[in-house]
Amino acid sequence: MNMPSRALSRALLLALLCTVSVSRGQPAFVPPDPRPIGDKTLVAWCQPDQAAYLEGGGGVLTIQEGSRFDSIVLGEIRTGVWMGGSEGFDRTQREQSALPATNDSVGMVQIAIVYEGTGVRIFHAGELYAEYAMPTAVTYGPQAEFLVGWRHFGAGPGSFFKGQIDEARIYDRALTANQLRALTPGAAGSSAPLAMWTFENGSLADSTGRFADGQLRGQAAIRNGRLHLGGTGDYFTVKPASANFEPTLHFRPAGRAAGDAIPFYHKGRYHIFYLQDNEWAHLVSSNLVTWSQLPMAITIDRSNLTSPDAEAAWTGSIVCKHGDFHLFYTGKNLHDPAGDQKVMVATSRDLITWSRQPERTFYADGEIYWSKPVNGGIDKVPYHHQAFRDPAVFWNEAAGEWWMVLHALLADGAAPAMGLYASADLLKWTPRRPLLSYPMGLSGDCPDIFELGGNWYIVNGNSEYTWAPKPEGPWSQDFAAYDNGDLRVAKTMFDGQRRLLVGWVGDNGGDTDAGQPQWGGHLSMTRELYSPAPGQLGQRPVAEVVSVFSSQVAALPAGAPTGEALSLPRDFMLHATLTDASPDARAEVVFRRPDNAASGGYHLRVNFATREVELGGEHKRFRRICDFDPAQPLEVRLFAIGTIIECFIDDRYAFTMRAYDFHGPQLIVRAEQGSFRVQDTAVFVQDGPAPAADGGRGTADPID
Repeated sequence: MNMPSRALSRALLLALLCTVSVSRGQPAFVPPDPRPIGDKTLVAWCQPDQAAYLEGGGGVLTIQEGSRFDSIVLGEIRTGVWMGGSEGFDRTQREQSALPATNDSVGMVQIAIVYEGTGVRIFHAGELYAEYAMPTAVTYGPQAEFLVGWRHFGAGPGSFFKGQIDEARIYDRALTANQLRALTPGAAGSSAPLAMWTFENGSLADSTGRFADGQLRGQAAIRNGRLHLGGTGDYFTVKPASANFEPTLHFRPAGRAAGDAIPFYHKGRYHIFYLQDNEWAHLVSSNLVTWSQLPMAITIDRSNLTSPDAEAAWTGSIVCKHGDFHLFYTGKNLHDPAGDQKVMVATSRDLITWSRQPERTFYADGEIYWSKPVNGGIDKVPYHHQAFRDPAVFWNEAAGEWWMVLHALLADGAAPAMGLYASADLLKWTPRRPLLSYPMGLSGDCPDIFELGGNWYIVNGNSEYTWAPKPEGPWSQDFAAYDNGDLRVAKTMFDGQRRLLVGWVGDNGGDTDAGQPQWGGHLSMTRELYSPAPGQLGQRPVAEVVSVFSSQVAALPAGAPTGEALSLPRDFMLHATLTDASPDARAEVVFRRPDNAASGGYHLRVNFATREVELGGEHKRFRRICDFDPAQPLEVRLFAIGTIIECFIDDRYAFTMRAYDFHGPQLIVRAEQGSFRVQDTAVFVQDGPAPAADGGRGTADPID
């Protein structure tokens, strides 16, 4: 294509800015022509659920840049009416009384909105549906993003589309009615689109090759060539071409989110099974740093709408008995007449190929633990606690039997509980009285139970724990946090020497610090749990991760901090020792602050008088009291990697935080109040390129 020299320069500049690292097995993409998008056409083939008509307001296809957006929206102003959504209804037809209400829940329908100058034309099934003029037209630049299934970034409940989308397209020109009628899903046709997502064979790619693969968020999933959206936080997003898709130490499946982690160690290999699109995916590593993807372990059986796991395969655990691996998981299906949630089993000889054992499926008993078919509905109990899920299985040496701990509800609905079942052979399970029950305000979901330092601990999905001297108890009724911030649903494995923990760090809506928390994201770095005293859990990064940061790029001179700024790369590890603190000392580490800025970036603050530590930024702050001796040196190890901050105080107290907004180079250490000294304080970066840990497929060693 011939372009004027100025346009060519802009294209080259965009290509230089577009620093895309290509993971193994992932094709590169061609940056789009960065010319502004003025006239345009949005096209989608969709089938709303009936509930989408009752709820209204869901966005099907959106182009957004900053706070401006244009979108195909169903029923935001009037039920059943298709409309053009925009910020503050600036480019929306508000008078819709003459427009016919539709019901397209019976099959796929083409919806298109054409923007030409200040004119807007909406087409339904190829026929003109609405036509009006808007006050001004909007032009979108190279930072424009695309959304499928969400009206716009930051919109609240009711803005998500519920239903199926067969295909979505964006054209950088106004199409005619005849051109729209000639379009067929799966074929670009004579009117070449700017971007086109067909979702065939599970693809997240733009068929034109101009944009990088999109990402599925929430519970969005591709099945049979269609994007399925549940209407509550599910959507598909495509970032601008200049977005940075570098792989990091934090694994994430390409274009998707990683959820609940189920680590398992066997013969020198560290396995992480994790939830992806309501199914179990599988990673393996020999060094806790580089990960290879293995075939999916558990996929959902959707052939029968009443099958036990037709909706989801949720969290569980894996044990080994006589060389056979037994994977216990939660089968989820509201339409299962025997119960929504139940324990299901699959087995394997090699940890890779798994076979379901449907005859071993069992439901809540209804005598000790609540069962809806037996005990009936309980409206007073939130759905979260109407549970029989997340089985954690272990061998109880003292009892000489297998125990299963799971999130359950007492049969009378009085309280949620850490339910207990026992088995001699992993085949038949007998309900026992729960290990403990707890108030409705706590969450015992996704329990993990283990022995550490001679005592027993249970951690839950909210990074809290309780403990007991023996597995049968008595268990403390007080739950304490072992991590502060954005770490979710972490579980552990034992490698013969260490109790290792992995969880997930959730995305924020719109990829901003102020965005609403989403389900799933990146897996955390691997950490080590240990017990500094009975009933206490400490957390520190594993030595394998620390050793990756071996190249020192900056250091602070020993003594009182000067408050002068260091200039650092975006990703780094800070190791600092704070000592000789005055009784009123308050230390602050500011990092990722933009150059020549009086504010911005993120901070770590230590109050030596109160022993309160805070990690935060402009939109969120996580703080806790850390039991350290102010008279002794205090060790800080802070990792800033991509959009994730992980910080460890005295290799005991952990903080985890998503950080999207700032990537500036400045790091400042200073005394907000009082005085202290620094020693052995340096900044390190990874020696060599980052491992391919963002969806790359390596070659896994054979598993014994």
